[in-house]
Amino acid sequence: MSRKEIIERERRLARPVALAAGAPLLLFFVSLLLRSELSTESGIGPEVLRTIDEHSGIVIGSGILAGFAYAALAVPLTYLFRAAAVRTEQGMINGLVGLCVVGPLLFGLQSILGSLAQVDAARDFVEQEHGVGDIYSLAENLLTEQGLMSVAQAVGAAGLLSLIFAIVYTALWAMRAGLLTRFSATLGMALAVGLILGPLAQTVLPVTFMWFAYVGLVIAGRSPGGRPPAWDAGVAVPWPRPGEEAEQPPPADDDVIEGDATEIPGLDENSNAARRARAKARKRKRKRRS
Repeated sequence: MSRKEIIERERRLARPVALAAGAPLLLFFVSLLLRSELSTESGIGPEVLRTIDEHSGIVIGSGILAGFAYAALAVPLTYLFRAAAVRTEQGMINGLVGLCVVGPLLFGLQSILGSLAQVDAARDFVEQEHGVGDIYSLAENLLTEQGLMSVAQAVGAAGLLSLIFAIVYTALWAMRAGLLTRFSATLGMALAVGLILGPLAQTVLPVTFMWFAYVGLVIAGRSPGGRPPAWDAGVAVPWPRPGEEAEQPPPADDDVIEGDATEIPGLDENSNAARRARAKARKRKRKRRS
């Protein structure tokens, strides 16, 4: 695929992908807002199960919104993976793009199945709690013996591991291709690893959604300070090491974008500006001599 085709394809998809990157953050907070209406204590106990049974619609709705939020991560993650892969053809394993889809979808499915399992367990608890001495053991047994809950946990574990690997792998190669800065890519990888750290995951998760929203701004060219030049170059533009000058992408006369200008934006502007500055300097010197 030529540089022209790469840039045109990415520009055509940039806006919908950017919207999809910001949607998970909104969906997730709406899900939390719905769940907060339950006013339940932490953990799963008799009182919590009674509340879930009384507000089963809210629980299921919250789980579905959270599931859609996780699943939507597949869109920007896949877009970023393909953008990095097409610029580093000899580096990335293209088959791993499947994890960018499978991970978010399985993780989202786990949220939906988990909410359904909680509603089923809550209904059974309310029906069986009368006449039972130890209602706490009953609540625990109903949850652990709930077949749907076991399926949700297995699906969630597979989805989480796939999602973590997909984020780390994609962010790493996006940084190497020059699509993400070193800081933003490293932050994304650290957040992904944090998702597996138990209680810390509850804090890391919303920050991860914010990171994806930032990636959406980069894709749309709306990020603070502008997006890295590799996006408009259509090729990898690796970040320079400390003390080195930024690497310029190789010229490709047959891959220029047609339109108002015949140059790929961001590639020739600096050289043109430098030539104009040198020309003005020579004119000033000639005036001084005369």
